[in-house]
Amino acid sequence: MSIQEAAFNPFLFKLKVKGFAIQEADGSPLAGFDEFFVDFEALSSLKNQAYTVAQIQFWLPYGLAIVRPDGSLNLADLGKFPEEGSPAD
Repeated sequence: MSIQEAAFNPFLFKLKVKGFAIQEADGSPLAGFDEFFVDFEALSSLKNQAYTVAQIQFWLPYGLAIVRPDGSLNLADLGKFPEEGSPAD
C-alpha cells in the first residue's frame, strides 16, 4: 500500500489523500484512486452524536479484477492479513 500525500485540517475537519494505491504481492496494481476528499461537519457531528459529512469526492478510482487460473479472484486478497513472518510494506 502506498500514499503519495495526505493532509488533514483539524480546524475545518477536512481530509485529502492523493495517490492511494494497493499492489499485489508481485507489485502489480490492484486498486486505488488518484485523489480522495472528505469534508466533515464537526459541529453537526458533535451535536447529533453521529458523523456528519458535507462532501465526499473521489477522483479516478480504479480496481483491476483478474480471475486466476485456479478460479480465484485477485480482489479477494484485499481482506486477507499477511502471513506470519512475511515482511510488511
